[in-house]
Amino acid sequence: MTSRPVADREERRFRDASDRGAPPVGAREVTAILPSGRTVWLRVDAPLAPATSANHIALLAERELDHRRADIASQVRATERLSNAVAADIERLGRAQVARARALRRRIVSGDNRLDARLAQVRDEFRSRLDNQQKIDRENLRRLRRRGLWDAILLATSLPLFAAYGERRSPFGTNNLTLVFLLLIWLVGDEVVEAVFGSGNGKSPYAIADADAWSYLAPIGNILAAWWLLSDRQHERFVTGVTTIKLDERERHHVHVSLSDQIGADYFEDFKTFARVPVVATLGAIRLSNEGVAVNPRIEGVRPRVREGVLTLSFTVVPGSGSLPSNMGELDIAWMVDTDKPPSA
Repeated sequence: MTSRPVADREERRFRDASDRGAPPVGAREVTAILPSGRTVWLRVDAPLAPATSANHIALLAERELDHRRADIASQVRATERLSNAVAADIERLGRAQVARARALRRRIVSGDNRLDARLAQVRDEFRSRLDNQQKIDRENLRRLRRRGLWDAILLATSLPLFAAYGERRSPFGTNNLTLVFLLLIWLVGDEVVEAVFGSGNGKSPYAIADADAWSYLAPIGNILAAWWLLSDRQHERFVTGVTTIKLDERERHHVHVSLSDQIGADYFEDFKTFARVPVVATLGAIRLSNEGVAVNPRIEGVRPRVREGVLTLSFTVVPGSGSLPSNMGELDIAWMVDTDKPPSA
C-alpha cells in the first residue's frame, strides 16, 4: 500500500510548518471555576502543543482512520471471499458426502441383495436336502419295519424247532448249536454275502437293505434246513411204544422189538453200542380168548432189556388151572426207553 509514504510526507510537511511558528515560552496558569463556586488555579510547566501540531495529529488520526476503514473494508471483502469459499466448500463437501452416502447405500443394498440371494439358494438347497433326508428316513423306517416283521416270523419258526430238536440237558449240544447257526445264517446271511462279495449297491443312501427274497424265504428255509439236517438225529430223549403180543401155550415169552424206527438213523448206530440202557415196561390190556378165560392165566416177571438197538420184552404166563391153550389171546405191554448215553460203569 502507498498510503504510508504519503502520510510520512504530510507529517514532515506539518512538522516543518510547526517549526516555523513561535515556540511557547514560560509557564502558564489556568484558572478554573468549579460548579461549586470554588476557584482552582492550574499551573502547566510544559508548554501545550501548538494548533498546527494538534491539526497535524487530527489529520493523522483521520488519515489513520481512513487507512483503518480501508483495511477493514479489505478484510471484510477477504472475509466475504473466504466465507463464500467456505460455503462453496461446505456445499461441495455436502454433495460429496451425499454422493458417497448414496454410493455406500447402493453398495449395501447390492450386498444385501446378493446375500439374500445366496441365503435363499442355501435355504432352498437345505430344504431340498432335508426333504430328501426325511424321505430316506421314512424309507429306512419302512424297511426296518418290514425286516423286523420277517425277522420276528423267522424267530417264531425257530421256537418249535428248538422245542422239537433242541437238547434240554446240554445248552451247547450239537443240535442246539446247529439250530443257532441256521438261525444266524437266515437272519444275517444276505447282509454277510453283500458285505463280503458286494452287490454293486454300495452307494445306496439307505441305512439298511430292504426285505428281499431271502427275507421272505428265510422262515421256510430255516424249517427245511433244520429238518434236513436234524431229522435223522435223535432229538427226543425218551421213546415209548406199546407192543401187542399173542399168547400161546408157552409159559416163557421173549419178544424182540427193533428200535430203528423210533430212533434217528444218524444216532441209531451210536445207540447200538450203548450198554445198560435204561428201559421200563408195564402191562397193558389183556384180551383173553374163551380158552384163556377158562385157564385164568397170570402174567409175572415182565422184564425189558435193550441190546444192540433191540428191545427184548420177557415175561412168564402162569396158568391158574389146567394147561395153557394154543390160542389164549393177546397182551399189550407199554415200554419206554431212555436214548441218552448212559453213564459209564
